[in-house]
Amino acid sequence: MKILKILLTHFIIFSYTSSYACELELESNIFIISKTTNSSDLKTIIKKTNCTDTINQQVLKTICQHHGKIASEQINFYANGSESGNIHINPGNIEIYNFEKFAKKSLELDDFYVFQDTKTIDHINAYSINSIEDLQMECSNCDHPGPKTIKVSFKEQPSNEVKNIWIKTNLLIRTKALVSNSSLPPFEGNLDSKFNEKYVNSMQPETLFIDQENLKFYKLNRSLGLGQPLTRNILTPKKLVNYGDTIEVIFEKYNMKINLQVMARQSGKLGDKISLFNPKSKKMFTGKIVDFKKVMVDI
Repeated sequence: MKILKILLTHFIIFSYTSSYACELELESNIFIISKTTNSSDLKTIIKKTNCTDTINQQVLKTICQHHGKIASEQINFYANGSESGNIHINPGNIEIYNFEKFAKKSLELDDFYVFQDTKTIDHINAYSINSIEDLQMECSNCDHPGPKTIKVSFKEQPSNEVKNIWIKTNLLIRTKALVSNSSLPPFEGNLDSKFNEKYVNSMQPETLFIDQENLKFYKLNRSLGLGQPLTRNILTPKKLVNYGDTIEVIFEKYNMKINLQVMARQSGKLGDKISLFNPKSKKMFTGKIVDFKKVMVDI
């Protein structure tokens, strides 16, 4: 009877373990630099495995998509492709630290900052660390966008030795922009319906032109591809007033529009101050161009 119980126990254990397609053991604390991974990353976060390379890569890809604590059952669920079947993963819980989230917190960056094209100098994107408390980050110029080199220090498992890595990345600002909804030729002047307002990541947000209301006063000075943000340097102001034009005058103080027979004595674009001549009073005065054949006059 005792022998029968032992045999039955072994049978149950064997049946349970054999129901897995394969087994792998991961490091318990993993620091992820980038979602783009390679085979070198497998060696740094997988302790043991009898799974195929395809399954190992599925697990690695799943880990790189997460941040924070994740149960091994969740990794199994997300990584469970057609080949993988049921994967037995140890330990039961994995702590994943994402570079971008950690960097924003550590460097006290606002949410509108984003990192792009992030990679390490040694081209390894996943590391086993001792704990989140060991992670330290240094960046001397991360208070503004641009190319950055960031030093990260941590205690590496299983040696518990301090390791320094250097991360190259681009720090950008997520901001609104006018993005072209078609390919536009040079000197295109009918721009009103050619752009949609969208969010983009930009290293130089100050160069973007976002004044959609005044877009009608400009034309392109070169071609612009589909889906490209509009920048100030590719716009040329249109001539809104020509010498000799009859101009509508707005008196700024009272916001009155008066159709005077005022003649333009200069050509100009939006915002220019030009000389004007009133044929009735024979007087000259100046006004600021605010629209096509329209000027604002201070009183």
